[in-house]
Amino acid sequence: MQAMAMKEKSSPLCTVLLQVALLLSFPVSASARGLPYRLLVPGIELARCEQMILVLVPSWESASGMIQLFERNRNRGWIMVRPGFPCVVGKNGLGWGIGLHGTGIPGQPQKREGDGRAPAGIFRLNSCVGSARARQAGLIRIPYHQTTAATVAVYDPRSRYYNRVVDRKTVKHVDWSGAEQMLRPDGLYRWAVVVEHNWKPYPGWGSCIFLHLWLGKGIPTIGCTAMSLSDLNFLVHWLDAKKSPLLIQLPEPAYSSLKPKWSLP
Repeated sequence: MQAMAMKEKSSPLCTVLLQVALLLSFPVSASARGLPYRLLVPGIELARCEQMILVLVPSWESASGMIQLFERNRNRGWIMVRPGFPCVVGKNGLGWGIGLHGTGIPGQPQKREGDGRAPAGIFRLNSCVGSARARQAGLIRIPYHQTTAATVAVYDPRSRYYNRVVDRKTVKHVDWSGAEQMLRPDGLYRWAVVVEHNWKPYPGWGSCIFLHLWLGKGIPTIGCTAMSLSDLNFLVHWLDAKKSPLLIQLPEPAYSSLKPKWSLP
């Protein structure tokens, strides 16, 4: 499982040895193996976007960075809604994921299952899950689902539910051998925003990417983007599905290069 937090002492599923075992046990399909690099300009999606989460890290190998939140003003320009705040990404930095931007640029890191990288690129945000009941969660303007002991994130590439958060009590057939428990004693997924990375999905190209609570400043994840509880609380209650929010994650050099092409803040 590459998407959850790195420490996971309470979850043996997230040890490095198991990550390696998963990669060896689940062969990548020919179609996934042969995906070409391709960088797109998602003009329509960016034009519709009125909320943007911009995650920048110093380099491809950096595990810590900053988050900036932007909204459109009346003139369709970008304004920052609050000062930037720190975050952590994958322990091995970033790698091009599969999203609205395509699959990335040749010669630069490309995300794979279990590689310890968070996905770089432009991604839609699907929904939010959390341990609070809907009434307790307060005003959340994106689809919200309460997690229970039966809520899991499936990272088995052979499963029909690969790269999805599901309720094991309601699925017709439990066909996975690897899944992450979402209702955890440590509260890591008190809030978790589901990122549409590799949403098709292609087996072996990374799964179950969230924005969630960090274990502490400077402690990286194994593929997600994490932040403090106060910042996560703000982000979750700020997001509005009607404003077509997007997540953009990039190393600073790539951001500088793509900023004019993608009309970024």
